[in-house]
Amino acid sequence: MIFGFRFSGPAKKTLDALDKLGNKIVDSLEENAAHKEIRSKSRGVVVQKQYVGSKSKDSINEVDLVLAEHYGFSADELDFIVNYDIKFRMGSTDDEE
Repeated sequence: MIFGFRFSGPAKKTLDALDKLGNKIVDSLEENAAHKEIRSKSRGVVVQKQYVGSKSKDSINEVDLVLAEHYGFSADELDFIVNYDIKFRMGSTDDEE
């Protein structure tokens, strides 16, 4: 049955766009990462890198746009995806309202 299933993969331009955007997101995450120092009696100073995904939201939205085009989503469907649970995705809490 699986060999009878027709599937066409994404176009090369879509794959190229996603590759470029993936690199852009990684660069954005690295650029916006926060470095926190934790001092421990047993381990000394430990530096921890914390990624803040909300600061890369514009790049993530670009990926959503490419995927929406690939899958043929309507403008309303894309809007739903981009704005889905926006408070959670942007890191806001009820205290900030």
